[in-house]
Parts: sequence; structure tokens; C-alpha cells
Amino acid sequence: MSVPMSRRWAEALRLTLKRVYDPTTRVPVPWLLAGEASLNLQGVTIEPDLIEFRAISPFAAAYFAQLMKPYEAPDTAATIVYRVGGNMAPSESWRSNIHQRIVAWSVGGKATWLGRWPIAGATVQVTYVRNVHPDPVGLGLRAETRRVRFENFDLPVVPFEYLLAEASIKSQLELTQRILHAMRTLGHDPAELRRALSPLPQEKAARLQRSLEFNIIS
Repeated sequence: MSVPMSRRWAEALRLTLKRVYDPTTRVPVPWLLAGEASLNLQGVTIEPDLIEFRAISPFAAAYFAQLMKPYEAPDTAATIVYRVGGNMAPSESWRSNIHQRIVAWSVGGKATWLGRWPIAGATVQVTYVRNVHPDPVGLGLRAETRRVRFENFDLPVVPFEYLLAEASIKSQLELTQRILHAMRTLGHDPAELRRALSPLPQEKAARLQRSLEFNIIS
């Protein structure tokens, strides 16, 4: 899919991939593009506000952060240092810096590792999530790798079947509708969809599957 290069998120993605793409040619893939940027590249009509990568482990998240060192705040800049550990996420203004490339916190059975950088006027982040609750994107990380073409990169992405399940769990109805519309137009993998919807209550999963045949939303 052709993405207008004037869009700042596309420029930010291009610059990021110059740093972190090479490890994704190996097996296992250490991180995949997720979120709205992944949906856009898979044909969903949406303009990403954030470029999000999901890592397969805390070590992969740390490796990603090491590769992004040129974009972290230097030791001469005023930085926000997040208290190590704890049960509160860092503020939206926190960015990876020379003192803290990755922060981690845990609350409600969900532990998160995060790195975040400002690039070309956009925000890029990597996360690893370990959750006792259903996590469709976590399932997507273990699925057969799906790749989309972005410039000269064959970029591994979280399949939109799993991002649909995530949007439904979060009750993001507008996003759910957009993904369903793309799936009706472009097609989908029924077996992949069943795996993606497995963390959802059976009735809700069934409604989503029916909505691919009838023009309704979950």
C-alpha cells in the first residue's frame, strides 16, 4: 500500500525502521508493528496518532530501546525520571532518556515495559505486556508472522484480526467498525479470526463474526 510520504507518521516510521528493522528478518521476530499504524498499512482507513511496536519479551523491548539510542534525550537535557517499579504508568510527557530507556510498572494483573521517543514530530513507542487477563495482541505476537510492504521494508505486523479483538475488548466501537469494514472489503483468515476472538466472551465473539456478513457492529 502506498502511504503519502508527507505524513509525519510515515516519516517517523521510516526513520525508526532504519534503526530497528534488521532484527525483524530473523526468527523469532522480536517485535511487530501494532496499533493504528499497523491497521493503516493493512488497509484500515485511519490516521495513526502513535506508532506502536509490541515486543515479544522485556529483553526484546530493551534491545529495541538500545537501537533507538540516537533519539533518546541526552544527559544535557532536562528529563523526567520515572520512579522505578510501582503501580502507576509514567506521564504522557515521559520520554526515553539516557537515565531511563525503559520503564516498567504493574497494576491489576498487567505488567508493562515501555520505551517512548519523539521522532519527526510523531511519537514512537515499544511495549511489552504481560497480562493475566485476555490479550489478543499477545496472541497475535505468537501467530504466523504477517508482513506488509512499506517502502523497501517487509514489515511484520500484528494481524488486523487480533487488533479487531483488542478494539472490541476496549469497547472502541468506531475503530471496531473501521476494521470490520476493511475486513469485508479485503477479506480475512477465518481460522485466524477464531483464534483472535478466543479471549472474548463467546456471545461477543459470535456477534463480531456475524457482523462480517451483515453490516452491523459489535
